[in-house]
Amino acid sequence: MWEALAEICEDQRITINEFCGLVDESRGPSSLTAAIRVAIVAYYRELARSGPSLPALASIIGRTGSPAAAPVPRDLDGES
Repeated sequence: MWEALAEICEDQRITINEFCGLVDESRGPSSLTAAIRVAIVAYYRELARSGPSLPALASIIGRTGSPAAAPVPRDLDGES
């Protein structure tokens, strides 16, 4: 998790503290640790979808600040 967090921050040219602050502002009732994990996974999912261009971190954190708000992948939602 730490390596992924450092990589995201390097890609986005922000500090780890700034990343955590963005997540903290949008996380809702979940713990900060859980919200950071969700943001990391969401970032890499978006990166996989978007190809070589970097995803916009603010839009990812805004969509997934809380683990409860994270979208369920289509292949896991039982409706595939």
